[in-house]
Amino acid sequence: MPKAEGLVGGLLDIFDGEKNSDVENIDDVISVLRDVMFGVSDGSYQPLLWMAMYLAKNPDIQRRIHAEIDASSAESATCQRVVMPYLEATIREVLRHSELTTLGIPRRLEQDATIGNNNFTKDTIVIVNVFALHRDPRHWDAPEVFNPSRFLDDAGKLRSLSELSYLPFSTGQRSCVGQQMARNLLSKLFVKFYQRFESHEI
Repeated sequence: MPKAEGLVGGLLDIFDGEKNSDVENIDDVISVLRDVMFGVSDGSYQPLLWMAMYLAKNPDIQRRIHAEIDASSAESATCQRVVMPYLEATIREVLRHSELTTLGIPRRLEQDATIGNNNFTKDTIVIVNVFALHRDPRHWDAPEVFNPSRFLDDAGKLRSLSELSYLPFSTGQRSCVGQQMARNLLSKLFVKFYQRFESHEI
């Protein structure tokens, strides 16, 4: 039987002991795959609905996206993060403004820590308030306004996410395991959808 590739192949490699890992049984592999599939499907379906609503309420933004998609070839549509920065900026703004995840996954501190001016002891449960993070006026100008341009610099290029108070998929080793798949699927879904349809003004 041919060897599996991609995510499944990587997980099976870990399971087979080809890499150092804490994975001890096939249930761990199945659990990760379940998280990826549920996360990707839910994390793509909901943003698509939000996107349609936002663009219906903002026809100028929709026209700009249609123009950007129309100006790109079918081949380049698979690389729209590079060739369609305004579409990517709009996706980022959908994820920020719609708040698909209002709270992060609870984490347990492995040691005493200081966060801001607050001291926490080991084993304290910490939860990131993603909603507050994405709506903080100290980091976002008019955070209640849907504005994809906030993710672009003066030259119209995408700003680095590392400089922004932005955490739709968490971060670090415990970030969403399916985020790359979800981002790619979102981009392809939006391109395919808006190549064929328009969101009517509401």
